[in-house]
Order: sequence, then C-alpha cells, then structure tokens
Amino acid sequence: MATTTTTTVRTRINPAALIWVRKTGGYSIDDFANRADVTTERMQNWENGSERPTYSQLKKLAVSVKRPIAVFYLQRLPVEPAAPQDMRRIAGAGSGYSADLLVEIRKARYMAGRIADLRNAANIPAPNVPRYSVLDDPERCAKEFREILSLTIEEQHKSRDGADMLNIWRDRLYEIGIVSLIYSLKNETALGFALWEEGVPMACVNSSRGPQSGAFTLFHEVGHLCLRSSAVSNAGDDAPVEDENELSEQDRLETFCNLFSAAILLPADAAVLSSMQALKQENRWDSATGKRIAGHFRVSKYVFLRRMLTLDLIQRNDFFNTQRKWQEEDSHVTGNQIAKSTGGPTFYITTVSHLGRRYSADVLEATLSNRITNRDASDLLGIKQRQVGNLADEVFSPRRRSE
Repeated sequence: MATTTTTTVRTRINPAALIWVRKTGGYSIDDFANRADVTTERMQNWENGSERPTYSQLKKLAVSVKRPIAVFYLQRLPVEPAAPQDMRRIAGAGSGYSADLLVEIRKARYMAGRIADLRNAANIPAPNVPRYSVLDDPERCAKEFREILSLTIEEQHKSRDGADMLNIWRDRLYEIGIVSLIYSLKNETALGFALWEEGVPMACVNSSRGPQSGAFTLFHEVGHLCLRSSAVSNAGDDAPVEDENELSEQDRLETFCNLFSAAILLPADAAVLSSMQALKQENRWDSATGKRIAGHFRVSKYVFLRRMLTLDLIQRNDFFNTQRKWQEEDSHVTGNQIAKSTGGPTFYITTVSHLGRRYSADVLEATLSNRITNRDASDLLGIKQRQVGNLADEVFSPRRRSE
C-alpha cells in the first residue's frame, strides 16, 4: 500500500519586508519571534532568507502585529511617516515608543486619511483651529479657544459627570474639525498624542486614568495642535509645575500646553474663583475635599489645584505638598478600585466611546443615506461589516439620542 506524504507549503515573503514590519513596529527580534510563536533563531533565518514561514505562521504574526498579510510580500517598501516628537518627561524618553503605542499612532494616521477623503467628498470646510505660539499668553489663548467652542461654565456644571463632560468636550472639538480618539493601553507612559495631519487634526487620549484626567490630556494635545506640532506626551493632570526661568525648549512647549489645558477646563470665572476661595477657607487639603469641590466643574482635583497656583490662590510650597499628599492617597485608592472592578461596557458602547459620538454618527448617517458603502463604514469605524447595523442601533437608539 502506497504511503502519502504531506508537504508543508512555505510562503514566498520578502525578507526585507519582514524586517521593515519589525523595525517600523518597534519590536525587538525576540518579541517579534514570540508573536509568531517561533524561536529567535528561526525568526533570524526568516529575515536572512535561509528559511521561510508557513502561511499559518505568517497569519499568526500578521494578526499579532496588526498588519495585513500582503505587506510581507511587498517588493517596494513604503515610506513610514516620521514618528511624532517625543515630549514625555520621564526617564528613558527618547529611546523609542512601545510597539502597542506605534499601532495606535498608525491607526490614527490611517483614520485621518480616510476622514480627509470623506470630508473632501462632502465639501466639509477645513478645520477651524487657531494657531498659537509658545510666546503667547496661554490664559488668553485658552479664553479665545473656549469662546470658539462656545461652552459656558454653567453648561459644564450641569453635565452629569466627568464622562459626560468629556463627551461634550469631544463633540465641541469635532464641530471645529478636531477628531479625538480614545485608546486604552495599560502601563503605557504615553497618556496622549497629537497628530497635525493636513485637513484632519487628531487629539488622542489614553483612557487609563479616567475621564476627568483624560479631559486635561485631551486639551494638552489640542494645545499641541494649536502649536501645529505632532507630539507624544505623558502630561497628566498631576504633571509637575516647572520653574519657568529654567525651561528647555521642550519644557516650554509642554508648560504652554499644560497651562492652556487647565485654563480651558477652569476659566477664571466668578463661580470658579468662588469655589477656589471656599477650598482655601475650609483649609482642609485632603483628597476627598479637593475631589468634591473640583467635581462641581467636572474636572479633577489636580486641575483645580493647578489653577489655584496659577491664579495666586495658593503658595508654591503648599501646592507641592498638597499635590504630593494627594498622589500618595490616590495610589492606595486606585489599587482598591482595580480589585473591586467587575464587568464593563458592551463592545458597541466601547467603540462609540473610543471614536466619539459625533464621528460615529456622521459615518453611520453617511452609510444609511448611501453616500458611502457598508465596507467604507466598517473601515472608518474599525469594525466588521456585519457589526455596522448593531453599532447604528447603539448610536441612534432613543436612549442614546436623549443623552
């Protein structure tokens, strides 16, 4: 009886393309090998062309690094856009971005290109984003920008909570042409990034620290857009306050964006100043009191404290002592919250949250009115074609429309 032998089919990828995917994705060769579930030695052989992967191995790698399989066959390698400037003020910054962050930046850039096409086809006006310089007064710039957004402190106070207010901010930014995206990367030093893409400026925020801190990062990135810079930042609402007499050029950019963001979130309004005076008079500088008073305006207590310093309502020593005390208290609270957290929102709620309500609605309305195809919609929304209808149900449900 004749025996049957099985021949393993090897792919004819371009080894140079494999190396390009690894290097532009920020992967070490060890990590790259792990993602393909092969040894480092075998990955090295794939890269030098002495061995070739099977289709299943290639597919596993492509899915893991979020690249289409076709990329590995390219003979002419594309030019990867320059990475945004690294503005993170942490040890080791400048040594490169994590592979996961580079995926988010690449996704945002791709989306910007698709949105630009959509806007051009619909004859939507160019974004109305003012241009500022680090030499400008961030207080004046924030006042002007808030007027462009046309949002009052009363509306801010009436919002339901920090998450609702973050959605309102994002909706107003969308109206002037700025697309904001939320991504989720735990243990990532980059809290946000800005992409000044022609026609579609993008402000992207890591959701790891919650909506009120996220609002500060959002407008920090908007500050970079107003400066016409693409940058990656780790600017949180509890970012350090620098001595303005000893700032490098990078520090000046980050300081401007921090002051700009805080002034947008908390303008020097009578109601805001009254609440600051109340906190000062209570003389109770515990975390809970700061959170309670700042919560009236749907901002974090750190933004509130930062504004008190800017407006000369607290001494620098008191500011630093209070900020350090709150950070110590919060480090314990955060651990307990993580331990208790269970469940979570549905896939469709999370998708709308990441993309933004207005953007999601615009894409779905264009689909329902046959201005774009279902395939275009799935591409613009980052979901499968069969999921577009369910997402439309989520976005246009009576419950959502009443929010």
